[in-house]
Amino acid sequence: WAYGSDAASAVYYAADNGANVINISWGIDVSSGDPSLMNEIQVLTEAIDYAVAKGVIIVAAAGNSGTAGLHFPACMANTIAVGASNWLDRRSEFSSFAAPGEIPDNGIDDDGNGWVDDVLDVLAPGELIWSTAVLSAYDALLYDFLGMLGWQPADDTYGVADGTSFATPLVSGYVGLILSQNPGATLGQVREVIRSNAVDVLDPNGVGDFLNGYDVYSGFGRMRMVVSTLTPDPNQAPNADAGEDEIVPDKGKPGEENVTLDGSGSSDPDGHIISYEWRENDQQIATGETVTLKLPVGFHTITLRVTDNQYASSEDQVTIEVTPKNGDLPDEGGSSIPPTAMGVYEMIWSAKNNLDLMVNIRRDSNGNDALDDNDAPVSEAIVTLLLTHDDGIVQNSWTFDGQTDSSGNFRVKVPRAPAGHYQAEITQLTHDIHTWEQGLEVNNPDTFTN
Repeated sequence: WAYGSDAASAVYYAADNGANVINISWGIDVSSGDPSLMNEIQVLTEAIDYAVAKGVIIVAAAGNSGTAGLHFPACMANTIAVGASNWLDRRSEFSSFAAPGEIPDNGIDDDGNGWVDDVLDVLAPGELIWSTAVLSAYDALLYDFLGMLGWQPADDTYGVADGTSFATPLVSGYVGLILSQNPGATLGQVREVIRSNAVDVLDPNGVGDFLNGYDVYSGFGRMRMVVSTLTPDPNQAPNADAGEDEIVPDKGKPGEENVTLDGSGSSDPDGHIISYEWRENDQQIATGETVTLKLPVGFHTITLRVTDNQYASSEDQVTIEVTPKNGDLPDEGGSSIPPTAMGVYEMIWSAKNNLDLMVNIRRDSNGNDALDDNDAPVSEAIVTLLLTHDDGIVQNSWTFDGQTDSSGNFRVKVPRAPAGHYQAEITQLTHDIHTWEQGLEVNNPDTFTN
């Protein structure tokens, strides 16, 4: 056995070093709902998503429980789930199968178990499989008793074994053959080749009796190695749309407000979107096309990542400003920053707390000699910002140097900033392409709060 972090490290390593296929002949039974497994699953999920995003195809064992419910990570929609068949060309009785009611590839958790499109893809031989083995002390003693002298414990040998772990590498090899004929084929294309060429089999439970297409016990059937030449048809990435920037007043409990994130404007030109992920500060905060959650007073730059049924993805950002209740500053500290000329901002900080200031850099993209919200943000601009504080007794100053992000934002923080008057001024602004013209008019400049 190993820790989930060890397995995740192996997945990251393979993805970063040219692997096209990763075989996972192990799994975690998620049917128990054991909360202690959640951290392991989260770490592994992130690693697998990372590999898939780099074009790696993951093939995973369905599990050996003989009951409904695929083991993790075979239950993930972006893996190929493999069950076992026997010498009679039937599903092995120990092979785990999909939960009834789950419909393949519709992007919905039909069976309500928390996993989307957790269906079995295919069976492959997984009973009485010859493999290398290490001789046990018992077997060495037995061989000696039978007159087969010379065997020692831990000697290399061969043996037979059962399990979906043995079926999975056969499918991984098949995936390798498909990719050798079709370099650059997507997960969706490879999955379709495997499914469309599978042979329907008789299930030991009397279900799946040569049914055409999919059933929960045998998936799309037993693997048949047909290596098709695919017509080049590259997948087009989806279009992420995180919605319009918003200013949301705090109307309820002071310090936070319900905000709706709406990704319904996202689309996919040649398929459909199967997942929506919302992140802030590189942390997942929600999933789903449209979600409502509480955000604290202040500025929030939130990224929406959408993934389509071919596992291509794209991102879009939305900025949400939650303003203090009734225009007042929150008890725990906040600022009101009216803009003045030449990029200078005067701030009144109400209480000792963390000061969080974000500056947005834009260029005059429409050529009207003014800046407004319709102008394009500038990324990779080098910014120097001077922040000074004067409470009438002590003067303090901080100089911040940094670079704007993809949304043109440059954020600075002062831990436990004392109350009083502050002045923020951009003293230097450079870019490889654009030139800073300090005389540009700013239309409807933002009022910063925190």
